[in-house]
Amino acid sequence: MHAEFAAKLRLTAAVLGNATHKGLCARFRAVNPNTPCDIDRLHKWIQGRALPRSPQLYEDWAKVLGTHRPGTWLATCSMNEFRDEIALLFGASLEDMHRTETPRARSEAVNGTPSDPGGLRTLYGTFACYSLAWSPHYAGQLIRGALRLEPGKGSTLRATYTEALIGGPVQMIGDVVLSGGTLHMLLRNPDTGLPASMILIMPGPPASVLCGILSSQAFVAHHALPSASRMLVVRVPSAARLDTSNRYLDFSPSCVSDDLDGLGLKLDAPGPLNALVAAFLGRGIDQVSPIDQASFSSALDPLYFLPAAGKAALRIDPAPPEPG
Repeated sequence: MHAEFAAKLRLTAAVLGNATHKGLCARFRAVNPNTPCDIDRLHKWIQGRALPRSPQLYEDWAKVLGTHRPGTWLATCSMNEFRDEIALLFGASLEDMHRTETPRARSEAVNGTPSDPGGLRTLYGTFACYSLAWSPHYAGQLIRGALRLEPGKGSTLRATYTEALIGGPVQMIGDVVLSGGTLHMLLRNPDTGLPASMILIMPGPPASVLCGILSSQAFVAHHALPSASRMLVVRVPSAARLDTSNRYLDFSPSCVSDDLDGLGLKLDAPGPLNALVAAFLGRGIDQVSPIDQASFSSALDPLYFLPAAGKAALRIDPAPPEPG
């Protein structure tokens, strides 16, 4: 009983991508701030030295996994039954799951060091992306882009983000880094090298939606405009429709739910989602213009180059020579 419970916890950590006990505890606290799961107890459970005393732990566990099974089932099911449920929830293969149960993986899990990072598999798929347009020519509109998350080299996750702008499709590619419960993507256009940064909250299964920030510069503008905005990223079932429908959207109350409907994601009652979209994306963009730069330059440049009468200009020391 102790051994199977410990193995189930290790497999849970692996499929969720939580490499440390702290990360797995954070998952339990996210579904229940008063969960009986803490670092000390989890360490004993994964070592197989104890079992939870509170039934609430199993109910929290079911929510962490995103299963419809009750907590009592998780407490009593066999390891084989648990593997079948994990395969159904996360698409994990039997080979992947056995890999997490090798002596090395068990040792890593017991000692709280990184184990199999296969939990990123839950993010594989295609997503519709919604953010406010940065171009002054499309102020107040949404831009609907597409994000594809796929296996990269080794255990990495590869991201491809595309938008349709005036000059045609723009594609940006980069690896995904999981850190502190967030997904970091430094994306670059393969032709121009233009970078963009996307930071999203790591979701629990089934990873239906991710919220975060997109930052780069406005593409369709007369001047370079460093820009950042909130981004809503929604998993969609139809990759073919997604790839051919990137565009600007009028920011109407139902624009996102209507677009998702066209992508095969049917909502019985779109009203609550529409209200969430309006509140989340309706806060505007954060953008810096050359006028901002010029205003501060006018205020501060004279301190260096045009001193007032009787005052010496501040001296800018040259950079020190490089060693060697």
